[in-house]
Amino acid sequence: MRPNSLMSLGLAAVLSLITSAAAQQGAPHLGYAFPAGGQEGTSFEIRLGGQFLKGARAVLISGEGVEARVLRYSKPPNRGQANKIRMKLREMWRAEHAKRKKAGKSPRKRKGRPIRGYPIEELDESTWKELATLARLPDCTLQEFLAWVKTSRDPKRQPNTQLEETVTLGVTIQPKAELGRRELRLVTGRGLTNPIFFEVGTFREHTEQEPNDRTPDTSAEQLLPVVINGQILPGEVDRFAFVAKKNTRIVASVSARQLIPYLADAVPGWFQATLSVYDEAGRRLAYVDDYKFHPDPVLSFQVPADGRYILEIRDSIHRGREDFVYRLSLGEIPFVTSAWPLGARIGTKTRIRLKGWNLPKALISVTPTGDSPRIGSVASVRGTKISNSLPLALDVLDEVFESEPNNSLQEAQVVGIPIVINGRIREPEDHDYFRFEAQAKERYRFEILARRLGSPLDSLLQILDAHGTILASNDDYRDEEAGLLTHQADSHLLFQALAEGPYYLRVSDTQHKGGLEHSYRLRMTRQQPDFALRVIPSSLNVRAGTSTPITVHALRKDGFYDAIHLRLLGAPPGFRLDAPIIPAGTEKLTLTLTAPSQTGRQPFRLHLVGTADIQGKDVVRPAIPAEDMMQAFLWRHLVVSEDLWTQVQGRGRGRGQAGVRQKNKGTVGIQQGASTWISFRGPKQLPWPRIKLELVNPPEGFRIGKVEAEKNGDFRLEIRADKKIPLDLRGNLLLQAFLESPPPKNKKPQRRRRRNAIGYLPAIPFRTTRRILSF
Repeated sequence: MRPNSLMSLGLAAVLSLITSAAAQQGAPHLGYAFPAGGQEGTSFEIRLGGQFLKGARAVLISGEGVEARVLRYSKPPNRGQANKIRMKLREMWRAEHAKRKKAGKSPRKRKGRPIRGYPIEELDESTWKELATLARLPDCTLQEFLAWVKTSRDPKRQPNTQLEETVTLGVTIQPKAELGRRELRLVTGRGLTNPIFFEVGTFREHTEQEPNDRTPDTSAEQLLPVVINGQILPGEVDRFAFVAKKNTRIVASVSARQLIPYLADAVPGWFQATLSVYDEAGRRLAYVDDYKFHPDPVLSFQVPADGRYILEIRDSIHRGREDFVYRLSLGEIPFVTSAWPLGARIGTKTRIRLKGWNLPKALISVTPTGDSPRIGSVASVRGTKISNSLPLALDVLDEVFESEPNNSLQEAQVVGIPIVINGRIREPEDHDYFRFEAQAKERYRFEILARRLGSPLDSLLQILDAHGTILASNDDYRDEEAGLLTHQADSHLLFQALAEGPYYLRVSDTQHKGGLEHSYRLRMTRQQPDFALRVIPSSLNVRAGTSTPITVHALRKDGFYDAIHLRLLGAPPGFRLDAPIIPAGTEKLTLTLTAPSQTGRQPFRLHLVGTADIQGKDVVRPAIPAEDMMQAFLWRHLVVSEDLWTQVQGRGRGRGQAGVRQKNKGTVGIQQGASTWISFRGPKQLPWPRIKLELVNPPEGFRIGKVEAEKNGDFRLEIRADKKIPLDLRGNLLLQAFLESPPPKNKKPQRRRRRNAIGYLPAIPFRTTRRILSF
């Protein structure tokens, strides 16, 4: 039984009580876009693959200059539906065969030979259409069936329900559209999808022409520079021919993991592409399977002679499926491999020296603007020649360059605090020493930015006293804000000086490597407690008048421990956050967003901020939208999105703000080793006891006891807590509601009656105590 069918049972109040579960179960999901980008000033079609995409009616694309419209939706029939269609067409074929035989006509022929019996699978497409007309099958049903037949016979394709539905879009990119990566979402009958990446470029685009696993695709060999769009299916290899002249520098750069950062059900967690170049005689001239510490390979190839060459792309372990999508940039394209220095001071003109291949400019000047540290980008640009971009750290602190020699305590470079030092580990076994004066009991923060800025340095940061004794050391520090970086190799130290005097910092490479590209930025400051926020998911679907869960991650810095108060900023009237306080020390909190009963149908951007008292000042930080992505069945990463889009569906019941409300507002005291009752106000005519409540990911030792219905739709809930639960534990309780199917009329016992998830109650803030309190 579906939630929207409850009206027939007189249970309309149920949807006023609890949230729609559509955003949690059966939520629309995008798995890939193909092609995953296009050239500015062109129009083309792309195919989106995913699940629960029916009813797609609009497209949301970040930035300006890109427009898209939904053209068609397709979902192949399942095996049962396909068999029914086959049987219906078989009946038509038998009737047609008997009719021809009765009329004395010869049977239909296939490739010059008569077809005997009823081999319906061997018919051509024109005959399929003829039979479908006789069977009165819609053309869309026939096309979906034919696609199913083709897929089921293709050994390269494997069934995958998460990718089987497709939506075709018509996309137009304006001539002056902003270049780079965009986010694309669909508005479907079930709400908003997750975002998926889409790129806008300047080069001509080409979509691979199959088959090209044995014989290379030659249709793009004269188009260089070009971006080739392709997919790798199971065991597949894609080959492309290109023509190049002697001594030219051909660069082949793959975007695969950049398009789909993480795959939950594939090891190592993304499409791991490899590139090879062959001459016409089949000799392999170059091979790469990555680029530095990035999974996507980049191949630089010095052409030995005029002629025709073959570029091959495949998965490193011969996997493949529809979401193994790639964009392959090929030609004498500019590509930046490193920058020096790795950052610049805000408001100051800084010269950045770039190294790479085919660069239009090697020396550029930047004057960053703004008032707070951040990560920007830098690229080599001249006219229409635009290279890839590298991250560039922007800061407000004074900056200095490392001064050699500084390879020992005696030669240590003297610096003050606060400061940013731009340095290099110039050769293997190089060590850089810096001396600073510390105040007794003062707390300091030292941080290396290298790997996050594209440097291959695997830093080791150590603090030493005047005798060379190591007081603190750090190799790798996991930065939760760098969700796309899996090779975390930057160092970070928090240090409190016990006595006044000189101290030393030593920077080196853990793997004892070095070179001019092994550059870094050493940021030295006093500790300044702070925090950053991430809110997931970045696409919210909520039914009017109900609530939906959201999770906020608090990324605490420099020992910040206190509570953070969340609030909506500029939200439409009637929206509210339930239990919006992240308790002190808590790093992740699930709360609920409640929508008003009457809202518009158009998606809108929502903004959350968090406020905390830090050293007597109110510090406000935005809650940045993100997607919680799983890598290879295990690891999780917060991948930042540009916007937090919200879609309100349906229309609430009754007047005003619908839904359940806790009677006694505020934090609920949960007593150790006892039961605590929580009272709620709710709508009338609730179908107790068919409504069942369950705790979602509760702290260990919490469970639901009894649920007692009261008059006028009110009810109360018993929460039981073990004796061993920690004292003063704080957080939110999230309750999911289910509607249980009615008992059978024949009164036969059932092992378990069917339950349908119908939503969530507003989040309940709690605190464990020795006795019941109300805060």
